[in-house]
Amino acid sequence: MKFDIFKTDDYYLITDDVEIKTGDIVLLIDKIYTVLHVDAKYCTILNLATNTKAGPLKSSCKKIIAHLPLDDTKALAGVDLLPEVKFVEDDVEQLGLDRAVDRRCYPNALQTHRLATEIISAVSYGFNTAREKYKHTTADVYKAIELARQKVTGIDKYSKEDIIKLLSQTGNPIGFIQEGKEASGLWTGKYIF
Repeated sequence: MKFDIFKTDDYYLITDDVEIKTGDIVLLIDKIYTVLHVDAKYCTILNLATNTKAGPLKSSCKKIIAHLPLDDTKALAGVDLLPEVKFVEDDVEQLGLDRAVDRRCYPNALQTHRLATEIISAVSYGFNTAREKYKHTTADVYKAIELARQKVTGIDKYSKEDIIKLLSQTGNPIGFIQEGKEASGLWTGKYIF
């Protein structure tokens, strides 16, 4: 199953519109809360970082169903974990090597060493150039359009800073395709960039 990923300062998060219950961990805009109480329309939530309470519409909160803590952030209790992210940058040299081998140029072979090295260098150069030129994905543009539509229709829940933060997530995964889940709660699958 395919899920969108939202990045905060401390986590990669996957949310769902499932029914929220007391004790769930939820996302409201870009802050993480624990649900203290739920009634028909509203919920009482507690901000995990600042220990402050809020009472938004239940429908504005999204239940966090999986996450990946970033840096030294602690894991969210009771929420499934995502696997570590392996960024494309980590594999650029391997991509170049694979391309060289596809062309029957082997870096360790005397006859094809120079050509293989040039292919590896060209792949790395091309990747880095594209990364600098194309900083925003198509998904970022769609997200900007949707945020603009919400602003025009009077739903003004994002500040300029929130919008910039939402769109400044280049290089990060934008989705995850779940293939399974281990007994420990660790999801298996692959990231979409």
